[in-house]
Amino acid sequence: MKNEVEIGVTIEQAHQEVRVLKRRLGRSLRECRQEMGITTVELSVALAVDPQVIRKAESGAPSVSIDLLLTSLIGIGLPTADIARLILEAE
Repeated sequence: MKNEVEIGVTIEQAHQEVRVLKRRLGRSLRECRQEMGITTVELSVALAVDPQVIRKAESGAPSVSIDLLLTSLIGIGLPTADIARLILEAE
């Protein structure tokens, strides 16, 4: 089995891009949350997750899902257009 997706990107390159994206989204989550005066505990209660999960998300931990990052950003009120720009800037 070939270790490349059809567009020619290796699995390793794809994983690296996801890691970069998670770090970028995590940093943005922390910045936006702090600017809005929301604590990690308040956000964790709103999302029904442990505060440690929020801290991991903000640090770009590989174990945190993109879904949680996106849900968190949307949950604190960041418009989806701004999130899309963050994703594009991560490239």
